[in-house]
Amino acid sequence: MGNAPLRPTEEQLKNLNKNLDFGYRQSAEKLNSADVLIVLAGAGFSADSGLPTYDDFRDVEAYKKSKLEYHDICRLSWLEEDAELFWGFWGNCFNGARTHKPHLGYSILKRWRDEYFGEENGLAVNIKNRVYKTSPTEVASAGAFYFFTTNVDAHSHNFFQPEEIRERYGNIETYQCSQPCSHNRWKAPLNHSFNVDKKSMRAKSREIPSVSFRETKLTDDDCSSALAKESFREDEVVCPRCNGHARPAVLMFDDDQWIDCQIQAKSWANWVEHLVAEVKETYAVTGTERNIVLLEIGAGSNVTTCREQTENLFQLLDKANANVTLIRVNPEFPLPDTQSIKLAKNTISLSGTGFKSLQAIDERWKAMC
Repeated sequence: MGNAPLRPTEEQLKNLNKNLDFGYRQSAEKLNSADVLIVLAGAGFSADSGLPTYDDFRDVEAYKKSKLEYHDICRLSWLEEDAELFWGFWGNCFNGARTHKPHLGYSILKRWRDEYFGEENGLAVNIKNRVYKTSPTEVASAGAFYFFTTNVDAHSHNFFQPEEIRERYGNIETYQCSQPCSHNRWKAPLNHSFNVDKKSMRAKSREIPSVSFRETKLTDDDCSSALAKESFREDEVVCPRCNGHARPAVLMFDDDQWIDCQIQAKSWANWVEHLVAEVKETYAVTGTERNIVLLEIGAGSNVTTCREQTENLFQLLDKANANVTLIRVNPEFPLPDTQSIKLAKNTISLSGTGFKSLQAIDERWKAMC
């Protein structure tokens, strides 16, 4: 675990709010000269789409009566102890992610990716060539843009390429056996929704009969499989291979059964490795520092994985002789966590929400062009 997020003092927050316009303009300038953009999105980024954050679960009446908070409910053990509660929680998350439209901040990021960090970006071509030389069997590689997130709503897939996305905790659209009986993962049907009683926040459950294993092979992209579709009911999901309990392929608390997307994990690790190598080589050969922007949005204090990843990347890339800028967008915790003079100097703290901040930066960037 890294350092705990620092909440600004009243005086600091007053100054940040006063200088917000300057922060937007400074962010636009850094993005305009950037060779690479890495976006790291936490729960606050999903909140702009109307999806609940960790704190919002405290206001759900059914959970208040049961004295349950997010950290209590988000556990695999409920699948055996109280399946109605388990699928009520995850079914509601699934339904919400599908019914809420992604906010326009995604479109802004996609346009930035397309116009400034796409195929015409020289560094993007260099990184892709490096990946191909070391891993010629990889179908595709990210270039000068990556989207790292701890959110599980899968909204990023509507805007970015699969090779540009790292979902650190998985996503609510993907399912796996709860045992697991295999490493298979499968996607939810496009027309599916869970039957959740909003008053009790429970889904109706029933006993699952024990049957022999089916010899089937499901892949990450097996959306059209009849067996995968049949595994989804209004109140639960069963494993299409063993007919036992299935679950969302999302990392929960105290969860040692989760199956990560290995393609994503490997692609992200490889991309970071080759980015660092490219940065080092550029500096060694030309003495030029590559400009890299880490744009972190909506990562707060409840789950600090995103903030830790951001600051670890900053240290890694800075050590490789890159010129790194951290733009941290958060209304409550916009300051750097690590006590580092270099990090403090190269951090732009924006005490606002994700979409509004992206909109403001975008307006100022357009004015520069």
